[in-house]
Amino acid sequence: MSEISNDMCARAHGEDLGMKKFGFWSALKTVHDTARRADKRGYYLFLFLSVLCTLRVFAELSSTEWVINSVYSLALGEQEWKYVVRIIVGFGLLKGIFILLELLRDRVELGFVYSLNYYTRDTLNSKLADVKMEYFESHESMVRIHDAKSRMEEIFPKYVRSIAAYITALPLLLIYSTYLSRVNPWYVLTYLVLFVVFNGFLTRKFSGIWSCWDAVQKYDQKQKYYFSLCGDKISHQEYRANRLFGYFTKLWEGAFQDCYRERMKIFRKFEVNLQTSRILLNIPYIVMLALLSFEVLDGKLQVGFLIMANSLLNCILDSYNGIQWNLMENRADARTVSNYRKILDYGEYEPSPFLYRKGEIEIELPEYCYPQSQDRALKPLSLVLREGEKLMIVGKNGSGKTTFVTILASLLADGRGSVSVGGKQVSLNRSIACIFQDFYQYQMSIRENIQMGDPDRSLTDEELWSLLDTVGLREKVESLERGLDTRLGQLDNEGDFSKGQWQRIAIARLLAKKDAGIWILDEPTAYLDPLSEIEVYNMIYRLAGERIVIFISHRLGFAAQTDRILVFDRGEIVEQGKHEELMRREGGLYREMYSLQREWYV
Repeated sequence: MSEISNDMCARAHGEDLGMKKFGFWSALKTVHDTARRADKRGYYLFLFLSVLCTLRVFAELSSTEWVINSVYSLALGEQEWKYVVRIIVGFGLLKGIFILLELLRDRVELGFVYSLNYYTRDTLNSKLADVKMEYFESHESMVRIHDAKSRMEEIFPKYVRSIAAYITALPLLLIYSTYLSRVNPWYVLTYLVLFVVFNGFLTRKFSGIWSCWDAVQKYDQKQKYYFSLCGDKISHQEYRANRLFGYFTKLWEGAFQDCYRERMKIFRKFEVNLQTSRILLNIPYIVMLALLSFEVLDGKLQVGFLIMANSLLNCILDSYNGIQWNLMENRADARTVSNYRKILDYGEYEPSPFLYRKGEIEIELPEYCYPQSQDRALKPLSLVLREGEKLMIVGKNGSGKTTFVTILASLLADGRGSVSVGGKQVSLNRSIACIFQDFYQYQMSIRENIQMGDPDRSLTDEELWSLLDTVGLREKVESLERGLDTRLGQLDNEGDFSKGQWQRIAIARLLAKKDAGIWILDEPTAYLDPLSEIEVYNMIYRLAGERIVIFISHRLGFAAQTDRILVFDRGEIVEQGKHEELMRREGGLYREMYSLQREWYV
């Protein structure tokens, strides 16, 4: 038990959930493997066309040299004009072919990037749907998820283009070597030495700049959060009622300025180094052209080669800068690829075929500590739930009520502890239907909102209308023009429900899962008026049958109708029993809470 406790609290102090270091090469391999899985044919076709398109460099360099030399010979009367025209037309047609090839490559890239983005988004969403709840309780994990979701559609295609650049570097190197082999080796050596020396200096200057982007993430995440608060119905209502716009605007401005300040620090360093690199890398270029000019004057090289060499050296410089830029960006962006990869390695819930039908449920749970907290949310706990029992869980805020039912539903604690039925250890995840206090209001149709209660089967219209009738919404939905297909929320201009009506939709979701042997209802009547509250409690009680039903509520009026009341305080069950028993207990917490609430109404 202590090992479990220590492990959970170690997470609370920021351990990285067992993830290993992830570097540039790992990121490159991850993107390569992901691209192959997303669209193998499109990926390899894009790389092949990228290699073919590099031949355009050879064609343009050759055309420059041949055309200049031919025109020069024509001017000297050493060449016929028809020959020159044929050369120009031939190279023009060749250039046209390469333009068509590049258009084809761009079209293939467009389709491939679409497939890649679809695949990465689909795999990430599918994974996040199954990962353990604890990852959503960790700050490090939430930063990782935010980074992956917000940047992966930009980073993965960028990495693929970089892979193409690295592959095409080889044929380009062969092309450049072919032309440089015609130059005095000492000139080439001088050029390369200067190039390598200045490059080494600039690499050291640039090192460390890209890693600074990590510091921007926390500011960027914060300012985006504050910005997102303005624009939805609920936050706008609070903004206007409490005059919070100026307050949150200041918070957003502060976070935005912090983010901007960090970005500008990086930009200033980068811009100074970039301009320095442009100056230094032009020195080998100028020296080489000067040396080649002497070769032309000595008659060792033709004037066409000198003009071509100008383009050649520019191409070498552009290729080098492109590779260098890709390497720097890839090193910086490796963090996003790493985050994507690590999320895919997160632990998932183990699927359980078990469905609870009858019998006692024996529960032995360890103590639990949330990753972002040092306090124990739940202490070691032993409990037996009896078949058909209706329980009410009560207690102060933060007493462990919701943590207990969340663990019971196999959403927390990595399955630690044990839940047994008939002496056999089981997972209750498939057996439970829940309404949480913060239930989600999906901006989808009424049909889809209820269908989510049991997504494994398709509900008929008859079942849907029956559920709406049960929760008291049939008449309301029948009055809508599109009935069950009415889309709720602000995405479509078809209507919306009040909080109380949404709560009834949430209850309909619960009822839709017919094979659930356990119902958990966390504040199921929080948004209902007193009469509706009594109606809903009686309805749930009537429909529950032999199911185990666990109510969680701060309103204690209905507690007297339940079979047993569990009183939580500071992460443990401090009292349990029927209403009458607990009311007879002098100094009891339940008696105190119930008496205080009763005073409101007496």
